[in-house]
Amino acid sequence: MIVAITQVNLTTGHRSQNISNLISVITEAAEYTDAPDLIVLPNLYEANSIGSAPHLSTKAMCQAFTETLASQAREWGVWIAAGHVASCSLGCCPSLTLFDPDGDKYGQRSLKTIEGQCREKIDKSQYLVTVTPLGVIGLCCIAPGESTETSLPSKSLPLDLLIVNIGGAKSGCDTESLVSIARREKCFVCSANLITNGEERQKGIVIDRTGEVIATTSETGPSIEVTRLGIKPPSADVLAAWMEPENVE
Repeated sequence: MIVAITQVNLTTGHRSQNISNLISVITEAAEYTDAPDLIVLPNLYEANSIGSAPHLSTKAMCQAFTETLASQAREWGVWIAAGHVASCSLGCCPSLTLFDPDGDKYGQRSLKTIEGQCREKIDKSQYLVTVTPLGVIGLCCIAPGESTETSLPSKSLPLDLLIVNIGGAKSGCDTESLVSIARREKCFVCSANLITNGEERQKGIVIDRTGEVIATTSETGPSIEVTRLGIKPPSADVLAAWMEPENVE
């Protein structure tokens, strides 16, 4: 699996410019010589908001921004994981969504609710675990002030990759926490970075199964790191079993 972690520059309240910056980063990542299978974007809550809080997005704004992400996945034929404000049963919820190359939502983990999609298995922990043609991928959405102490459910499949979306500068999830997760779950862990109004919140990072940091984004400015991970696609039998009715919400 080839993964691109990104560092995106946003300016609060400048929705059109933010979306333009985002599309530029996706385009640059997709055009790499070693074209990524998966592009990981950071917490983009402020990209489609009129202010710095997710609740300042309307449902229409949420839907339009979600379609922007989906259309980019379709255009480039790539998996995209992104933190954004999504429409949910509670209105607009900060979420981490995994889009497949057809632009469909393959999995979504929200801070306040978990929206059931046809190909995801839902649990009550911080994590959503789903089997994809790339491997077993977990989605973890971290709120400001929240840590990552919760372990995966005992019945969960072993993870290949955990994507962590960090919802704010005061999140309890730092590099040490991500390293701890990688060692605990024996999986790769990655998290993309955001620069808002010129202020870097946390460096984009990829950590291997042993807890070693194998890639980071640059100190400043938009950047992309493309990394090849030692993850093999699941067998046809494993993928087919995951699609059985008892594993689908």
